[in-house]
Amino acid sequence: MKKRKTKIQFTDKNNKIGDVWLERLLERAILEKLNIPIELQGAILSQKHKKQGEMDYE
Repeated sequence: MKKRKTKIQFTDKNNKIGDVWLERLLERAILEKLNIPIELQGAILSQKHKKQGEMDYE
């Protein structure tokens, strides 16, 4: 498995898009560490975001 390196920079400004991106990055990293198959990871995240109203499609 490839190791990923991500450089994260923080600013004092409120950045909702950055917050969502960081949250999703962490969700994916956690699911990957749990050795959940990629197809199931997608299903889990899709269902979570549908419940939160973040996705308008099916």
